[in-house]
Amino acid sequence: MHQLVGVSRHEVPANPLDRPSHLGRVLVVDDDRDMRHAIIAYLNDRQCAAIGCGVGDVPHHLRHNQFSLVVLDVQAGPSGRLAVLRQIRDRSPVPVILVAGQRCDEADRIAALELGADDCLIKPFDPRELLARAGAILRRGRAVDLTKGAYALLVAFLEAPCRPLSREQLLSATRTHPDVFDRSIDVQVLRLRRKLEPDPAQPRLIRTERGIGYVFDAPVETVF
Repeated sequence: MHQLVGVSRHEVPANPLDRPSHLGRVLVVDDDRDMRHAIIAYLNDRQCAAIGCGVGDVPHHLRHNQFSLVVLDVQAGPSGRLAVLRQIRDRSPVPVILVAGQRCDEADRIAALELGADDCLIKPFDPRELLARAGAILRRGRAVDLTKGAYALLVAFLEAPCRPLSREQLLSATRTHPDVFDRSIDVQVLRLRRKLEPDPAQPRLIRTERGIGYVFDAPVETVF
């Protein structure tokens, strides 16, 4: 079995897709049963709703379930991986992370990306990297409709990443009337969390700074 730091081998829950998950529903595709169950166990242990299957069962799962991400590891070599990737792309726009062995060269990885893979991870790997890459893909791939006020609030956060902002500062960036009460910003933040946070009850992106206000807890990169 390939190295997977911190991954235990135990059977997955009978109904993992019923649990709440910050990654949504994840399908792990691997003909190596031990590796497949190890990845699923790691994800499920971290509150991710993951199930798995072999290559032959991919069409069935895509036909009967909605997934937010597919982790694809096929042992049949690069051509087999790309064939399954084409199969997935013919049926769904779901993001795909391709897990490849060290024999998968740069040309194969480029071909996979050109065929629609969203990322490629080389074995052996730390499962924390898989989790981080999955989160990054899903954050950038989800379209969110925002009101004018919510958009202004988000811009205020993006212009001051990782820096606490007071309610007064946020109000000055979003309010359209001078008589708005400062506590109304709490309602606006709650609504924005519902749009952006996987679990609004336990926010990780927009955190509360007690006695100060709120902080957008993520690095921000300007793209021109």
